[in-house]
Amino acid sequence: MKKYFFVIVCFFLFVGCGGDSENQKTDMDKNQPLQEMRIVPEIVDRPAFAVVGMKYRGSNQYGEIAGLWDQFLPRMAEIKNAVRDGAAYGVMDNYTAPADSIAGGDTLMGEFDYLAGIEVTSNEDIPEGMEYWEIPEQTYAVFTFPFSKLIEVYNYALKIWLPESGYEYADGPEFEYYPPDFGRVEDSEMKYYIPVRKK
Repeated sequence: MKKYFFVIVCFFLFVGCGGDSENQKTDMDKNQPLQEMRIVPEIVDRPAFAVVGMKYRGSNQYGEIAGLWDQFLPRMAEIKNAVRDGAAYGVMDNYTAPADSIAGGDTLMGEFDYLAGIEVTSNEDIPEGMEYWEIPEQTYAVFTFPFSKLIEVYNYALKIWLPESGYEYADGPEFEYYPPDFGRVEDSEMKYYIPVRKK
């Protein structure tokens, strides 16, 4: 519960961002309010994979994640062992509670690691300033939606869908998936993968 609560808070401040075989579409109205969203995610078992990219750690209080993508995208070609399928990943893990929330304070944002990266075939020749992350085999709830609804879907998925779903948050990183055609059309679709297990 704590883990995804901090993600919700942090992504209220997220503005802008940076692209599998799943191509599930949604019929979500782009102007639909959060409480009326009834998106049904796809439950998938995804094999383990690995990502190399640039990491940010913090609470994204000033939109630092958007800046991270701005730094990473020009350097993608440096990754020699990339899958080169055109997709990109925003992987989130290692959440911590706000320090003063433990002491009874009112700061809501904790810190987390965010890796802007692409899939790779090995951990060899990692460029300077980048990291290699292994994502374990996992069951995920996968939400597909237009990028403009990023905040709304994060909140819907974690605050509305998950508590009512019969699933609970599982250990392991969650991630954003940006497909190969992301950015080629206005308000491109993306995916959000939440690790889950049956209650």
